[in-house]
Amino acid sequence: MSDASDASDAVSTPLTMFSRVAASAAWKRLNRLMPALAAAVILAMGFVLIAVTSAGHIPDVWAHTYRIDGIVNGDVLARPVDSTSILHSGSGNVGGCVSRDWIQFSIDHYDGYDPSAVNADFLERYGTNSTSTANTTCADTPYNNAAVNSPAAHLPQLAAFAIGATATLTPGTTYVLAEIIMLLVYAGCMFAAVAALPRWRLPTALLLVSPPLIFRYSFAISADSMAQALCLLFACLLFSCMADPRAGNGRLTALMTVGVLMGMSKFTFTPLLLLGFLALIPWHSAASESTAVPSAADAAQA
Repeated sequence: MSDASDASDAVSTPLTMFSRVAASAAWKRLNRLMPALAAAVILAMGFVLIAVTSAGHIPDVWAHTYRIDGIVNGDVLARPVDSTSILHSGSGNVGGCVSRDWIQFSIDHYDGYDPSAVNADFLERYGTNSTSTANTTCADTPYNNAAVNSPAAHLPQLAAFAIGATATLTPGTTYVLAEIIMLLVYAGCMFAAVAALPRWRLPTALLLVSPPLIFRYSFAISADSMAQALCLLFACLLFSCMADPRAGNGRLTALMTVGVLMGMSKFTFTPLLLLGFLALIPWHSAASESTAVPSAADAAQA
């Protein structure tokens, strides 16, 4: 019996070692694929959400739409306007020159969800009220709550609106194109976020693909979409720099660059840039150790 038991143990030991090696190899392969898997899930869910979300059913979407089109028409900085909207019905409004087809598009799709849209009779009341010389087919439109956003917050949507204006696409087509480009940029940021992590990729990926994060602001025509993408990328880069004391200057530069863009996308996020200094602590410690080791070796030789 003992001989049979010893023979069984001798056979099971290599099998156990083989299974452990196979499991370790599979886990490493999954870990390498995790950034792409997370981005693929985000894209799949995002395209479904784009298909089922009606135009105008994003908070403040019409204010951001007016803001983006105003930038395309030359009003990079908001200026005082005399017109009003459902939300901004008083005086002292700021905005820019918005194309009439976008104004009509917002009127046609307004169903009471987002009050930043203009009134139904806006074009009759203010259709000829424009102080902009960049575009004679636009009208001064208020968008107070989106006027404070930097153009950097709308870079993906600005690309779509510029393509739409150049190719004379309809507002409906341009609207969907802007959502798709924003979704692609968002998925790319999440790919980079997971790829930057030296460990904990699986729980991070599960968090990033959770529906509450993807819903709306992975594709919305809003400054919050870019701000959320950059904030999550900044957090992962910060953890990466702190977890790896020997992170190079390139990763630190990427961290601060993303942080600056994050602050430009959402000014209230600017204080988070101070967290970037935490990445310098392990980096400084590693640099001190690397300079101390040669000094000790030189002393031993002497």
